[in-house]
Parts: sequence; structure tokens; C-alpha cells
Amino acid sequence: MATNCYYSFGGQLLFGFGYDATRDDYLVVLAWKDEKKNQEGHFDFFSLRFNSWSSFKEDVIIPDQLKRRKKWANSVFFNGAIHWLNHDGDYDAIATILVFDTSKRKGFLEIAVPEQVGRYYPCHLTVLGGCLALYYDKDDDDYDKSVIWVMKEYNVQSSWTSYEIPSSYFEPVCLSEDGDFIGFDESPGMSKYNVRGELLMRFDRSCNQIGYVSYSVYTESLLILPNDGSEEKEGYVTLVFHAFL
Repeated sequence: MATNCYYSFGGQLLFGFGYDATRDDYLVVLAWKDEKKNQEGHFDFFSLRFNSWSSFKEDVIIPDQLKRRKKWANSVFFNGAIHWLNHDGDYDAIATILVFDTSKRKGFLEIAVPEQVGRYYPCHLTVLGGCLALYYDKDDDDYDKSVIWVMKEYNVQSSWTSYEIPSSYFEPVCLSEDGDFIGFDESPGMSKYNVRGELLMRFDRSCNQIGYVSYSVYTESLLILPNDGSEEKEGYVTLVFHAFL
């Protein structure tokens, strides 16, 4: 599950949404600093179960690279943790993936990314085929290619595998069971490529759309959301979270 926030405002630094399986609780986490008081930063969370905001008891240090970003990094909830790409846009920056475990709540861990990733910005973090993945446009010798890195084993550096798609601005949405990438490119609809970068199919848009297209990938499930003690209601629940800043 990924959440996107495109513009930063005030003292906000990080935003994320995740699930704490040990407490059966959904969390919204927010890192921010009081610019008027010039404080280093706070890391707070909103609990859906308790319907309240709280501060993490442990001090959570926000990396300087994220403080220098002009736009918020998109967050990805995966493997019981919220992930952000730690990259401020500087050429040859040392990029990492920040990991915040929603159950342990002990600060950030970091996952190294391939060395080549630091050269490219913007670079995006997502989940493809049940794996963490990165993608970006290759802007040196070949302007018509996009690169996708997939970490096939979680937190195993040797498992990073790269793929090239012969299309600029390719934005992968999913990796199919057959091992094909489906996503948006410069075509008017969606495209499907195999791992060798061969175009397999194009999908036309179902309607004429103008402007930016926003999407979310999710798994529908039958569940009961925590409530305030009133009678529980069972059924299919759709939770939609939009942030326009």
C-alpha cells in the first residue's frame, strides 16, 4: 500500500499510513518540526483504535536528507513497516530506504539501495509483485528508457534486480503473476512489458481524461474496523485517504 503527498507545507517532514498487527490498530504517522521555535522535530501518530494523537516515546531522528526535500517522499507500507526513500535530489547522493516498524516503534532502520540509484532523481519507491521496488527515468545516454529495481528478497542486498523498459516516464503499477510489468507510459492508456523490455500490449483508457491520473493498488477484504465502542458493523469497507496540500 502506497500513500502519496506531493507538496510539503509548514514544518511537515514525513507522512505515512500503516497497520500495527500486534495491537490491531491502523496508524497515521507524521514527522514535523516547529519552525517558529526552530525545534529539531517531532514524530507523532494517530491511532484509529483510540481515535487520538500521541507522540512516540522514543526519540526518532529525522535524517537531514529528508529535511532538505522540497516535496514529501511517498510512503509504502510493506512487511509490517512504513518505508520512505531517503533521497534529497542531489547528484550522487547516498540514497537509502528508511524503515519504521509500526509494532516496535523504536526509530528508523535503513536499507541500502543499489549505488546507481543515487544518480537519478526523482526516484520512486513502490511494491511490485510482493517486493519492494524502485523506478526512475534514465536521463544520461538514453532518454527513452526507464529503470526498475526489484528487491526479490526483503533486506537482502544481493537480491536487487534491474530491468529496463524502452519508454520514458514509465510508471509501473503492478508486476503480474506471469512476470510482466503493467503501468503508465507516454501512450494514452496503460502498457504491458515483459522483463526483457518487450512491449506486449497496450490498454486504451476507458474515458477521455485530462490532467494527472491518480491511482491506488489495494486488496479488498472483509473486515471490522476499530470503533469507539458503539455497535460493530460487518461488511466490505472501503477506506479512501486523499491529501491535497
